Amino acid sequence: MASSTIYRRSSKTFYIYDIPIKKVVHVICGDVMEFAKDNTCIVIPCVVKSDGTRESRGELFECLKKEGGEICLEELNHAPIHEKTGCILTSGGKLKVIIIHPTRAVGNDNNTEDNIFSNIFGSLKMAAKIGQTRIAFPFVFSGVAGINLESCAYQYARALTEFSRSEDVSSAWQDIYLVEKNYAKFKQVSEYFDHLLPAQRSQVLQIPRSLQDIDDTIWSSENTSLKVTYKDIRNPFVHAIVCPEYKGASYGGVFSMTIKYAYHKAVEIASLKKLFAKGRIAISKCCGYDEYKPVKLLFHVRTPIWKDVSDSSKLDECVASIFRKLTKFKKDDIVVNSVAIPLLGVADVSNESIVRECCKTFANSVAKRCRDRDSEVPLGVYLVNNCKTITGWLKEDINLHLGVQS
Repeated sequence: MASSTIYRRSSKTFYIYDIPIKKVVHVICGDVMEFAKDNTCIVIPCVVKSDGTRESRGELFECLKKEGGEICLEELNHAPIHEKTGCILTSGGKLKVIIIHPTRAVGNDNNTEDNIFSNIFGSLKMAAKIGQTRIAFPFVFSGVAGINLESCAYQYARALTEFSRSEDVSSAWQDIYLVEKNYAKFKQVSEYFDHLLPAQRSQVLQIPRSLQDIDDTIWSSENTSLKVTYKDIRNPFVHAIVCPEYKGASYGGVFSMTIKYAYHKAVEIASLKKLFAKGRIAISKCCGYDEYKPVKLLFHVRTPIWKDVSDSSKLDECVASIFRKLTKFKKDDIVVNSVAIPLLGVADVSNESIVRECCKTFANSVAKRCRDRDSEVPLGVYLVNNCKTITGWLKEDINLHLGVQS
């Protein structure tokens, strides 16, 4: 896109790391219509009226009518709505560029924020379906129906993160552009995304180097088993998932947000803040949603950020609080027989020496609680990380502490 004036304006870059080929998210101050000149797929929402005709309002749609011509509107009114994505696909008239039109209404109802998510998510699915490698979104939904900028940014970030885990992701799909004309608004959106999307792999607790031996480690006693495993903790396979809420980090940290995006229907962020103020472990109930089974609960745990060896007691107490909660937990006849815990204590793994020391303290603390646990309720404890290096380190430390033969 060297010919475009966009790159001469302000921009900020984030990444999606959930799939083998990373996807780059560019937040840009500029005009989304400039991307049409570079043959980048662009997104322009529209409204389907009760009589079936399609329309939209605002500067962006007026620009489309002006540059695309009447043929653009005619095509929009006759093109089908794709059932799985909720989007209309047009060729932009005279612009001769692929345009995706999400159609879910963003109005004054209870579904407004979910519809913003669905419009973004559906547009990404459509782009992948037709093999587009680049897609540009205007930041258009804030201010509509009383939706504030922060809530809008949250839904964009959730859609991008969740789409990266879906089966529709194409290996050819690489760049997403979020474009806003107003500089003050662009700057504020970028600041929100600092806490909602990763700017580097280390923020999602991935060290870009693998160890060869990462087989699962299993230790068990009469009623407790411990397993170290390499997988995505958001994929449902246990009764409870520990979601670290890092002290001092907005929204609990980027990694924390990836878990809350995945279980968003069960999570009430405003309620979490009240519980954190009381120093308690907060709980999100997932058992009412079939799509989350077998996950029943998220344990939101206030987690210290490891800086040096002197922080070991704080991290140890954090782990101890989880096992106390599991022992005493009784709520609505919910039985928890398995729990997944990610590495706690680090919100960013860029400093590997600190991460290595943190792994030792964390592994030893978990191993001690498993070994000393005397509850009659069976419990499977899974240390789950989507990083081969961290998984390997934890396996080594668990083996050493519990005397397991590797």
